[in-house]
Amino acid sequence: MHFSLFTLGALAATVLALPSINDVLHEKRDRLPPGWAYHEKLAPTKVLPMKIALTQSNLDKADEFLMDVSSPASSNYGKHWTHEDIANKFAPSAETVDTVKTWLTSAGIAPERISRSQSLGWLKFDATVAEAENLLKTEYHLYKYTTGKPHVSCSEYRIPEHVAPHVDFITPTVHFDAKVPQAVAKPVEKRAPTSTAAVGRPVQTNAALGIGAPNSGSLPKKGATLSRQNITDELKAELQNCNRFITPNCLRALYLFPPGDTANPDNSYGIVQYTPQAYLQGDLDLFFANFSKNQVQRTPTLNSINGGVVQTSQQGFQFNGESALDLEYAMTLINPQKTTLYQVGDEVQGASFNDFLDALDGSYCAGDDPVQDASYPSPNGGFPGPKNCGGFAATKVISTSYGYNEADLTAAYERRQCMEYMKLGLAGTSFLFSSGDFGVAGNGGRCIDPETKQYNDGSSGIFNPGFPGGCPYITSIGATQIQPNASVTAPEKACETVIFSGGGFSNVFPLPDYQAGAVKSFFTNFPPPYGADRFNNSQATRGFPDISANGANYVVAVNGRFSLVYGTSASSPTVGAILTLVNEERLYAGKSSLGFVNPFLYANPGLFNDITLGANPGCGTAGFQAVPGWDPATGLGTPIFPKLSQPKVSRNCISKMAFLGGAECSTAGNPLSQFTKHVQDDKSLQRDRLVGSGPTGLRETFRTHRDGANQEAAMQDFLQQNAQMPPEALKPFAMEQMRRDLDGYRVASPGASSQDWAAEFDPGEQSRLERAFKSSKTSSFVPQGFSPAEFQRFQQMERTQSPRMSSPSPQLGGFQRPMGMGYGMNGGFNSRPVHNPWNGELVGPRKGKERMVELDDNDWEQQFAEIDAAGKQREQNLSDEDIDTLANAAMEAELGDMDRLVPQTETDQFGDYESIWRGVQAENADYARNMFDGEYTHNLDSDAFGSFDGFHHHQSNPNLGEYLFEESNIYSNAKDPYSEGTRIMSEGGNLSLAALAFEAAVQKDPQHLDAWVALGKAQAQNEKETPAIRALEQALTLDPNNLPALMGLAISYTNEGYEATAYRTLERWLSTKYP
Repeated sequence: MHFSLFTLGALAATVLALPSINDVLHEKRDRLPPGWAYHEKLAPTKVLPMKIALTQSNLDKADEFLMDVSSPASSNYGKHWTHEDIANKFAPSAETVDTVKTWLTSAGIAPERISRSQSLGWLKFDATVAEAENLLKTEYHLYKYTTGKPHVSCSEYRIPEHVAPHVDFITPTVHFDAKVPQAVAKPVEKRAPTSTAAVGRPVQTNAALGIGAPNSGSLPKKGATLSRQNITDELKAELQNCNRFITPNCLRALYLFPPGDTANPDNSYGIVQYTPQAYLQGDLDLFFANFSKNQVQRTPTLNSINGGVVQTSQQGFQFNGESALDLEYAMTLINPQKTTLYQVGDEVQGASFNDFLDALDGSYCAGDDPVQDASYPSPNGGFPGPKNCGGFAATKVISTSYGYNEADLTAAYERRQCMEYMKLGLAGTSFLFSSGDFGVAGNGGRCIDPETKQYNDGSSGIFNPGFPGGCPYITSIGATQIQPNASVTAPEKACETVIFSGGGFSNVFPLPDYQAGAVKSFFTNFPPPYGADRFNNSQATRGFPDISANGANYVVAVNGRFSLVYGTSASSPTVGAILTLVNEERLYAGKSSLGFVNPFLYANPGLFNDITLGANPGCGTAGFQAVPGWDPATGLGTPIFPKLSQPKVSRNCISKMAFLGGAECSTAGNPLSQFTKHVQDDKSLQRDRLVGSGPTGLRETFRTHRDGANQEAAMQDFLQQNAQMPPEALKPFAMEQMRRDLDGYRVASPGASSQDWAAEFDPGEQSRLERAFKSSKTSSFVPQGFSPAEFQRFQQMERTQSPRMSSPSPQLGGFQRPMGMGYGMNGGFNSRPVHNPWNGELVGPRKGKERMVELDDNDWEQQFAEIDAAGKQREQNLSDEDIDTLANAAMEAELGDMDRLVPQTETDQFGDYESIWRGVQAENADYARNMFDGEYTHNLDSDAFGSFDGFHHHQSNPNLGEYLFEESNIYSNAKDPYSEGTRIMSEGGNLSLAALAFEAAVQKDPQHLDAWVALGKAQAQNEKETPAIRALEQALTLDPNNLPALMGLAISYTNEGYEATAYRTLERWLSTKYP
């Protein structure tokens, strides 16, 4: 028998390819992808470019590293790593490199043929088919796609058992790289150890490259086209129509953030688009002309990746809608900060998420698999290459409005990409992704058939979670909407108009520690009515979304016309803009960018509006319900910018008496605080920023410069202002400090002309401040102390002095002093002489040098800081216990002195009490009569003045109405809901649940005083000040002297900006506790 040399060679190769006893299966392909067919056995002499992806080191510590710089509790919070630090930390170990090289050389691959990538993560060499088959114990074949394009592949391969832990994967092996035409491409796929997704569904080839295709399920959804008249009417009453038309100002009103006014060069916001998706400059200009006029002709900063082009050859909503939505809102909301556009992929083959990540991190680029990622030079005349590997900087925040189904990809592909987001988070970048638009179903509303594991029509089957939403190292953004016919200030609900907020639980990624408590609470308190046949109910996997923002009825300019647009594609860039504005403030304060935000968000759920209405249906079910706390429909809720941009005004700020001074507590001159009051229809007394001169002789504010300004008009004025007052460090509560602050406010002296706003200030205080600022002008009357006797005289004065006008509404004077402490209730615009019981003189208009020097914001903040520093110096050697002991002793002694000084008869230096009282009553009547006869009112609306209480206080308490109960309460039928709420509070449980329990308690017994107080306390601790105030006010109707309710109200009033009301409430608390 005769054998040819070729036959003998083939036989030898076959023998060599047989697996040894120590070889293990590393990857296997179960079936050929659709469209591919076997062609022939590959010739053994053909040369293959082999690449081995080495396993990275320290991946087991990656989460620990990221949490160290991302957790607010860490001492390294915000200390982000450099890219060099990251590359070195995760580079394959020397053991890994040596093990794989030794294996290669033992198989006949000479050391000089082996090279290592610049990223350190890959070994590369060329090998003949015969060498590769021997090395991997496999056979290579040639396959062809229906288009005729060939591809080399094997069905499986093996490597030595001791080598396997050091190898991620090898190419070319089981993967396919032909690019399916974009028109039929489906979302996602990439390099992977197997070709089966986590749920057992076969992965379709090249899904990753179809992400920007016009039929992609993750694109936004188009609604009605608006006429020019629609837009004109909308602009006339913008904030009244936010339930029908969302505009930039609607978003500002919803989440309480102002227009930007700075552009820190270290700050940046990135929007990612995948070709052929592109914007049209005409659309941007049309939008800017109506909503951000100074941005007309403005363009984003273009970063073209792998031939990324802002194409104009294909137009229509399916090609321009996504980019128009993302860029119009991102650019407008952060203006004047610039927006970076990452345009990824050419028009021939498109691109995947990995192609974008390659451009940010060259070390990641070396691991690209030609199976799922783009190859360059691009075929058929596309981008000629070379592929962009590194060279592009990551912005501080990056928003992506595209997404895949988790079942589109292999688990290995998803894990590898997720780890890259982790690395970039270490470097300080916040990655945001939309969570999807089909509720618990996947893109296109598809679910997974439990038998075939294929996609079905979405009417039944297994829930289909999204990716990268399930990756624990990105922030997943869901969608909400304003309820039909509701105002912009009303609570939102999970979006159920056109789209449903994507959400659910991953089948790939484990539950991260930062989310564990939230997920446990959800399953414990609101267990879903579905089993493991529907979703991963193990309670051990990552849940999403993390947070949400409005995603319905966005007004967007597309193809020369305005349309309504829907989707989490709108929610993600909106949240990204808010985080960019937060970063702006942080960077100017000398802090780092937020970076990976999830640990911070879950540690501070009070930073969000909790969404408790709506659901995200899909797969023939109602999906998951929005409930108190985190839920897989809306996450933690929607952002509240003032709380994100600076810590919540400390509940101890009452100790600083914010309206009397204190940089970190005062709301004077802070448009954010003023804006919060406007959207809540707050008409409480407050000190405003002085910005103009009005007809009364007072300085006017942005709320008082025109007559009849309504809530929406005031908001519009706010939107033209700039945010101020960067956050300061919050100070702990100290009773002694409060007492000293109160002591520091002097009694009034003869005032200056009411035409000079400075006459409203106490001259003694003026002198103190002028001395601090080295002014040559000082007051001629400066009391040197505030003795108990003087305090007693002050109290007597409060009972006898005549009423003064105050300014409770936007139509009245722009500056309002707090009551008491020598200020009385003089609104400042009445020059009528009044009796001053301090010296028996008439206080009337006069000219002189006793005036306040107008100081700018920076000087005020410096002065407050000096006062705070002096206080700290005095207390530095005292413990908190010592301070409280001294404070209480001093207070008791002072109160005792006051008691001894109380007159024993009705007649003292102030005269007969009864005659004084009759005079006060007569003056009240005359004063009110003259006021409403027009002598003092000018053009002011008399309705704004309210009523007087019989003494001299103006009734300006916030009118928040009755307490509004939750419609659905799980404790409604509880036997003892009060005890249940008390238990939850004592155990540090969910505050929303505790509030529900207390609500049930007061509904069962409206006279349950303790339940009302506890309800107010729970709502306040949950940062829900309005319901807290309503509950505590109800408690005071049952017991006007309830000390916990009085103190709680004082604190909540302060946090909400009702400063004078807070002051009066604190006075009531003091007089009740120390009668």
